[in-house]
Order: sequence, then C-alpha cells, then structure tokens
Amino acid sequence: CDHMLLTSFSTSKSVYPPLVLMYLANERGVGVFDEYVSSYLPETDLSPGNWDDVTINHLVDMTSGNFEVDSPLADTAPGDFYALSDSSSKLKEALSWPNGAGAGTRFVYQTADTYILVTVLDRYLHLHRLGYSDSFEFLVDKVYRKLNLSPEVMYSRRTNDADQVNTGRAYGGFGLWWDTDSIAKLAEFMLVDEGRVGDEQLLHSETLAATLLSSSQDRGVDTRVSGQRYNNGMWAFPAHEHISELDSCEAWVPHMSGLSGIRVFLMPNGLVFYYFNDVQQFPLLSPIVASNRVKSLCTQSSEDEP
Repeated sequence: CDHMLLTSFSTSKSVYPPLVLMYLANERGVGVFDEYVSSYLPETDLSPGNWDDVTINHLVDMTSGNFEVDSPLADTAPGDFYALSDSSSKLKEALSWPNGAGAGTRFVYQTADTYILVTVLDRYLHLHRLGYSDSFEFLVDKVYRKLNLSPEVMYSRRTNDADQVNTGRAYGGFGLWWDTDSIAKLAEFMLVDEGRVGDEQLLHSETLAATLLSSSQDRGVDTRVSGQRYNNGMWAFPAHEHISELDSCEAWVPHMSGLSGIRVFLMPNGLVFYYFNDVQQFPLLSPIVASNRVKSLCTQSSEDEP
C-alpha cells in the first residue's frame, strides 16, 4: 500500500494552481491574484460569458460568475469539455458558459474553470519571461522536487496536441497521481511547515494562512454546502458548529476533496488525515472528532509541535 499509485481527481485543484499562485505571490507580490483573466485570454472575447471583471482570484475561488446551472456542486461539463483532448478545443468549451452572476458573488464548482486558470498561468509565465511556459513544470521544479516527492507525482495527464498523447496542457483540475508518502509530505509542507523547506520560504505566508482559513482576515467564499467555505482551491469545514467540545473557538478544518472518495484533512491542531477509496465514501465528521480527541482543534498547529 505504501507504493500504490492513488488517483488525485479534484485534490489537484488544491495543490497545483494554488501552489503556483502562492509561489508567484511570494516572489512577485500578491497582485498576481488580481490580474484579469481577459488580459491573458483573448479567447474570452468570443465567449458568451462575461469575463471583463473576472480575475485569477475569482477562478481559483470558483466564483467566475459564468455558469449555466446555479448549483454549488453540479460541476456539469460545458459542451464536450471532458471529451475533447486538444488544448484549444478544450479551452473553447470551457469558455462556453453564459454569464450567471457577477464575478466574485457566487460559488459554483466547475472543473472547467480550473483548466481556464491553468491556461492563464501558462501564459502568465510565458509573457513575464520567467523561464517557464508550463505551470505544472514550474510547480514541479519550484516546489515538488524540493519536497522530495515520489517520481510518479512529477507527471500530469495532459491534452493530446498535434496528435500526440499527453503532450499538451496539464488538466489542472484532475490528472495527478499520489502515493501516501507524497500526499503526507505535501500536507505537512502546507500545514506544519507553513510553506517552508528548511530556511527557504516557498509560499506566500499570509496567502497560505488564508487558504487554510487560519486567518480571520480572509475566510474565503460561502459554498452553500453545509456551511463550508472555499479559498484558493481548499475546502474548509466549520467544526465548531458541529462538535460541542469546540464551542470555545472557531475551528475551521481545511481539506482537499476528490471524486470517488478522497479526503485529505489539514487539521488546525497539526494532524494530517488522508483517506482514499473508490466507492464514493466521503468521511467528514468522524476523522475530525478523532483528531480532536488526540489534541484539541482549538490549539493551532503553529503553537505546539504536532
């Protein structure tokens, strides 16, 4: 089991585009989140949606406002998005939704928006001459290798461009692989090490704190799902509203979630819990209760050793 390859599904949304953005924010400033999508995607001019006010931050928060089904978890495919395999056609389908709400005002979970985000990040790296034109390779070089993750994690499913399989753009919203060692290292890197490797700060610390909902200044967006919030690709569950022992604090539990039954919890007490299955089992409250028994979730991970 230690060496079994595990599918990522939507856990990719938590540890691919957001980590690229937090690395860029640490190096170039948090203004990267406020860049307008249309500045990098002239294709939006031909979209039925409204992209004039949509920023990178809106995409990573799933609040682009362009959708057809106003349901937080429908994640319906625009057109043939999931069927198409070349990058330009996939982008065209991803942009095919009409406008449903103002940018930043409505959470609607859409994997297609993450693919749009990856396209923007690829073009951002290219236009700013940062030595990369591929955001996944940027992530691997800047973060994953420094964490000594397993070799299999260094690859992503990609579009099939020029009739060559897996040669185009990384999917972004899914398509990565984990083993237990790598997912544990990634979670520890974000939660316990606070985005550092040794003495090197890789991720913008304030943005990472907001992503993990440990900052009272930024609680993300309302998902309309069981009181949960969503920020920079990370879900957060209000444990204090469901566990009576936590009524003395505001205990948000950040977690990654993926199709088929994947949960990776970054408990605010410094513990990491991961669970993979393929029968649509999504544990939520039980691992949080168990973690709280080990050490109270009212104790932040930065205050004590886990």
